[in-house]
Amino acid sequence: MVVFATGFWIKKAQKFTLLHDDFFIYLICINFISC
Repeated sequence: MVVFATGFWIKKAQKFTLLHDDFFIYLICINFISC
């Protein structure tokens, strides 16, 4: 469940990676903290 949600947000975030690189890194940091 957690892995699925993480994968979903990563795919969704990739669409904004070009314009929001810092935001993408921010999501990754949250995923590590959540774990």
